[in-house]
Amino acid sequence: MVPPVLILYLTQSNKNMIKLNFDLYIINTVLFWEKRNFIMSKPLVLLIDFNNVLYSHYYSAPLTNSKGEHVQAIKGFIMRLKSLREAFNPDYIVICHDVSRTKTFRREMYPPYKSNRKGTDEDVIFQMNATLSLLALMGYPIIGNERYEADDLLGMASRLAEELGMESIIVSADRDLYQLITYNTKIWSFKKGCMIDIPYMFDHYGLKPSQWIDLKILQGDKSDNIPGIEGIGEKTALQLMRGFGSIKDIYNCIDKLSKTLQAKLRAGKEVIPVTRTLVTIVTDYKLVQMTEKTFYRGEIFRDELYRRIGELEIPSIVGPIKYGLLPEHIDTEPDQFLTMNYK
Repeated sequence: MVPPVLILYLTQSNKNMIKLNFDLYIINTVLFWEKRNFIMSKPLVLLIDFNNVLYSHYYSAPLTNSKGEHVQAIKGFIMRLKSLREAFNPDYIVICHDVSRTKTFRREMYPPYKSNRKGTDEDVIFQMNATLSLLALMGYPIIGNERYEADDLLGMASRLAEELGMESIIVSADRDLYQLITYNTKIWSFKKGCMIDIPYMFDHYGLKPSQWIDLKILQGDKSDNIPGIEGIGEKTALQLMRGFGSIKDIYNCIDKLSKTLQAKLRAGKEVIPVTRTLVTIVTDYKLVQMTEKTFYRGEIFRDELYRRIGELEIPSIVGPIKYGLLPEHIDTEPDQFLTMNYK
């Protein structure tokens, strides 16, 4: 394995590549040197939280083509996907993305949900659509649904994978997904640079994944307009969950708490049912007719793929796509479709 110092030295001229190569080093370190045994004995499904991963690259150093279009998120996503495929060698790769913010069942049930968020910038939408088009041309299955968010789709896909005797790794930095963790479902956090699994949850939070929902209910989520118990943040919520194990037991033993905490819990009790629905990820894959075929890779349109890359003017992703994200023995040569006025 290449030492991290050498990786950083070899890629000093490109800061973006330093991050991507270091990601790959960390993944391999986790897989081969971590104390916990992480050997995949079952088919592996790699589930990508599309919006979460793409946004992580959108705010990297701007990259602009000759038409003035920003393309850094497109390039970053493709490069990360290549590194993930090389590191985990999954049997299936599935992309899950958000389709609507206003038509989800959560917004219908609770109108304030995510109503505090500003509209998505047109530049973000352009790079999202461009990336999705490249993924579709490569044949990767893409799942989106107006009623259910990407978190739900990831939850559905992971549970389907389990029922099919598969293991899954969800690629995301979103902590809301921790409730999905099981012995067969783990989360690769590119932000933390580590695998989030059951032992990690116990080591870092003192909780089981199934307790994550109650933790979220207690503290709420102001960024999504999800109400919690007023005056209780993550620190207090963790103390309560570690001490009592569940919201039910917290209220059963409420007299053992300080008068101040008792008052907060009694005042906020009425929000619990609504918040529970808002923070609980839906895992019933039958709601969207998800089956094993959902994981299957579709037809690959190589000529159109290279043509689209040429239109976007990102020739640097041709190699990673050709040799890292497409099957071997490709007949089409991409050079005839590329314009090299990329900046």
